[in-house]
This record gives sequence, structure tokens and C-alpha cells, in this order.
Amino acid sequence: FVSLYLSDAEVTLFVHRTVSPFQRIALVLGLMQYSVMESAQRIVFVAGSYPKKDGKFEYGTAGFRKDAEVMDFIVMRMGLLAGLRSKVCGGGIVGMMITASHNPLKDNGVKLIDPDGGMMVEDWEEIATQFVNVSDADLAATFAEYAKKFNVDAAAGTIYIGRDTRPSGDRLLEAAKQGAACVANVSVVDFGIVSTPHLHFMVRARNLGLEDDYWNVMGYNYQQVAGALASGDKTGSYACELTVDAANGVGAQCALALDTACGDFLKLNTINNPATGGILNLDCGADYVKTNQREPPN
Repeated sequence: FVSLYLSDAEVTLFVHRTVSPFQRIALVLGLMQYSVMESAQRIVFVAGSYPKKDGKFEYGTAGFRKDAEVMDFIVMRMGLLAGLRSKVCGGGIVGMMITASHNPLKDNGVKLIDPDGGMMVEDWEEIATQFVNVSDADLAATFAEYAKKFNVDAAAGTIYIGRDTRPSGDRLLEAAKQGAACVANVSVVDFGIVSTPHLHFMVRARNLGLEDDYWNVMGYNYQQVAGALASGDKTGSYACELTVDAANGVGAQCALALDTACGDFLKLNTINNPATGGILNLDCGADYVKTNQREPPN
């Protein structure tokens, strides 16, 4: 209780020099409500199962991306941050996508989606970088400091989580859930294997109360465009057929769903479908064409 008699600067100095993680949390929180203290105590416990790896990590446009073996503690901490972000946004749904997009199979990554369906705001990218780089001993206190700063306590929160087809996805999903579970009154909805745009869409639609059937919306809009193109074609040569390089990943199931949603307006063919046994992003996909300036070998 000595923290009640110290200035903020004195508390910070005292906290970082002399006390245990649990004492540090109590000093940072002062007289904050119990739920934040409870969350901080959970963080101390969970952080022990996801110890920080050496190195400096920075949240960029694509979030965090590294070798999947490095990502467990990062994803756990981003689950924690996503819960806090949702609370700060008044309970708005925040998305969490576990993917490394065009990176090799051995990599994985994570990025957060704001309630408007867009990228997380820049100020919070800096907070994400801080959360990931702080020591295990200081993680709970860092959470408590931001909870106090933004005055969140009993507010509810929701996180939507999606992932791609990488084998490491299931393990990292569990890490995300463990992090989110540290934040009191936050629920998690697992959307399974989805594309990144699909998760962005769902976050925005559910927060704004819009039509949330992704494939229905995509199919309807494509039909409107395709119908207009066909009606304007004086030669009669316009053909609604498209071949998609699925890069042996989630794009294959997306192509199938879109083909169904578009009906007779579009015929979609896929190459490099994971069902044929290919390796994700190996000598295929859009990034191969961009990097090598030629068609993929398959």
C-alpha cells in the first residue's frame, strides 16, 4: 500500500527496481478495480508458458511476421492487446488474423483489425511493438498501465480470430486464445481458416450492422459488374471465366466459394490447389510472378 503515498515517478522507479511482478502490478494499479488486477495476475501466469524470444520486433503494415517457431509469445501478447483494444473501442469487435500471406510455409504472422474493418491505427502499432518487446516480468505491469490510462475495467470486448492453412496456425490460435483469456470479460470467436479480406469484412459488417454474408455480398456485386460488362459487349466475345492461382493455400477454398456465389455469371478454375499436394507459396502464386516477372512453373 506504500504506492498510495508516492508520486507516479517515484512509483515507477520503485516498481522497476525492487519488487516482484505481482507487487509491481499492485503498485501500478493503485486503487483500480479488481478485474484489471485479476487480468494482470493471469498475464503473469500465462507469460510463463510463452516466454519472450531474444531480438527486437516491430509491428509494421503486415503486423508481425517471423519464423513460426518465434511467433508463439508474439501471438499470445497480441491476443492480450486485441482484448484491450476492443475494450478501449467501447466493446467494438477487433479482428486478429494469423497469417504470413506470401511468406514461405515455415513462417507465420499476426495482425490486428480495427472495428472499422481497417488496419489498426498507427498509435496502437507503437503500443503493439511495446507489448511484444517488453520483458516477461514487465508485461503484466505494462498491460495494467494502459488499462489505467484508458480507464478500462469491466467493459466487455470481442475478438474475431482467423488463420490461413499453415500447420503452425492451430498452435498459434491457442496462443492467441490464451492471451485473450487474460483480459476479463473478453470473448473470442474462432472463424477457422479464412482469407484476410474475409475477416476484415466480417469485423466491419458486424460492428456496423451490415449484411455479413461475405460470399453473398461478393457474388451479388460481381454479378452486377459482369452483367454490365456483358450487356456492353457488342462483339459477344465477353466470357466470364477466370483461372486463379491459389498458391496451395486458402485461396483455393475462396475460389470455390466465390464460384458458387457467382452462379452462371462466373466460372472459376484453380491451379496450385493444396488438394493436389503442393507446398504453400513454393514456386507459385502472385508473389512469385511479381518477384520473378514470369509465369509460375505449375
